[in-house]
Amino acid sequence: MQKLCSRLLPLEGNVFGCCLLGSLPEVSSHLWQHQALWLRLQMQPVRESEESEHISVQFSELVDPMADFSRWRYANEVLLEDEQMLPHRQGTGGGLRVSIEMTALYLASPEVLNEPELRELLQKQPGELQAFRLTLSLGEGCAALEQLVAVSDASAIQLRFDTVEKELSVDRSGEDEPQVSHTLVMADDASELQEALSALQVCLQVPGAAGQLESGDFDLPVDLSTLIACLPEGGSDEVIAEVQTDPLSAGPGITLLATLTSFCWSSSHGEDLLPGRPRDADIWASGARLLAVGLRLWRLSIEIRSIRLTARDAKVYVTYSYPPLRQPRAFRTNPPAPARKKVTLNLPHSFAAHTLTASFDELEVLLEEPLVAEVWHRDLYRKDSAVGTVEASLRPVLSQPLQHSANLPSMVEGFRVVDQACPILDENGSQVGTLRLLAFLEDLGAAKVARSEEAPKGEVAAPETASVRRRNEAHQADATKAAGLGATEASEKSVLESAFGLELWRQTEEDKFRAYLAEQEADLKARLEEEYRQREEVRAAEFSQRQAKIQHVEATVRRKLQELQQKELSITSEEARVSASSFKDSGWG
Repeated sequence: MQKLCSRLLPLEGNVFGCCLLGSLPEVSSHLWQHQALWLRLQMQPVRESEESEHISVQFSELVDPMADFSRWRYANEVLLEDEQMLPHRQGTGGGLRVSIEMTALYLASPEVLNEPELRELLQKQPGELQAFRLTLSLGEGCAALEQLVAVSDASAIQLRFDTVEKELSVDRSGEDEPQVSHTLVMADDASELQEALSALQVCLQVPGAAGQLESGDFDLPVDLSTLIACLPEGGSDEVIAEVQTDPLSAGPGITLLATLTSFCWSSSHGEDLLPGRPRDADIWASGARLLAVGLRLWRLSIEIRSIRLTARDAKVYVTYSYPPLRQPRAFRTNPPAPARKKVTLNLPHSFAAHTLTASFDELEVLLEEPLVAEVWHRDLYRKDSAVGTVEASLRPVLSQPLQHSANLPSMVEGFRVVDQACPILDENGSQVGTLRLLAFLEDLGAAKVARSEEAPKGEVAAPETASVRRRNEAHQADATKAAGLGATEASEKSVLESAFGLELWRQTEEDKFRAYLAEQEADLKARLEEEYRQREEVRAAEFSQRQAKIQHVEATVRRKLQELQQKELSITSEEARVSASSFKDSGWG
């Protein structure tokens, strides 16, 4: 629910919208089962004593699962009258009307796509939307299923994804293997696949012969645990695994081949239009191909608009060298700009225009090669270190509609532009930020400069005529104006960058000084501890010596005392003997 709320973009009035990849039945089924809206109501005009109200609206109240979703648009309006959800207010009518409208862009006509709300929504959406598609086909050893189908005189079986039913043919006589695909709505990251597949309920509706079951058809749940177990930790463009249904009454379950693939809104996927992709995108591409006959002079302009780091602070600059442009040296933004963590930074001097000569087919082949840009961190005391790399596809610019702007006189012939938010990946493949990149393509007309004979076929030659150089300079000025970077704003931005750089330098120096103080404190503590240990050893030695002396004196005193006690006993006995002898002499006489 939080992800849907973050995708909803405010449009004109009390209208919010977003683009979701998938067919109309797939999107409506996902919203009906898993999503809810959180609304905050505020009375107008706003009063200080009036508090806003928060309510929750389940999509199960807005979307009718029994509606016909085979058309290109679904619309519904619901009146919420729950008094506990909406306390009674004067003049409000005691209720809230909430309307929902879903449009399948790949089925809509150009007139529908030009509606104000849809046009505004498509302009606000990012250049690319990623999604994952689950494809199921019959595996080996489906004799039991084929026998059931033959008994029931059916030519196909039904696969149910949540509430969406799709038909899978069992006829393998054709060249193509029968298969059924389902888009995992709102699962645009590999880390979300496990949760999305676990929540998806897939059932195989098998026709039953009369007498085998009470009902004609019965459902066999499909266990996707083996596919979930095969999901790699870092993600993959394609994952293939065998899945099985619950056992049949007459034997084991049915084996299906499950394939999980990723695709983008702005790239082609086979010969079919992508879910959610405007149908007239291919019309623009075919029109450009018809008009661009022979060698043409093209101007490809690349602007690295902004950067947002999510893992660290850095003083960044971006560099790239795109082989199709045959650059004499790599392009680099300058000067390095301090980027704070989780703060979007507009990079200075990030625009470059390149001219090349090629036919439309040659240009299409050249732009197949992705643009690889490197993000670096500038350190005053160490060697520059790499923050991460960015890979962007420039081919989608060929399918964009032609635009004109009165504020860009150098682009009078019109231009095509693609706006991409590309992830910045570090050396371990982890995302450390996002880089916003814009690519402009202009058709300047038939080429008047012949290509060099030394250049191999498929490579381009950039003419160095003065007129083209002047047009490039004017184009760069207009693109800078289109980006909203005037001279005054650039000056103020330079002052802010200098102040921020000075503050960053002060913090760095303060951290270094604190580290030096901590090191000195540790050294002093170690010296004091050593001196104390030595003094303790001397004191212990002296104490042992004195204790030994005292013990010796004590032993001597005890020996002398024993000698004195013995002398006293001998004297006492002698005195007794003398007294006894004197008594006898006196009595005798």
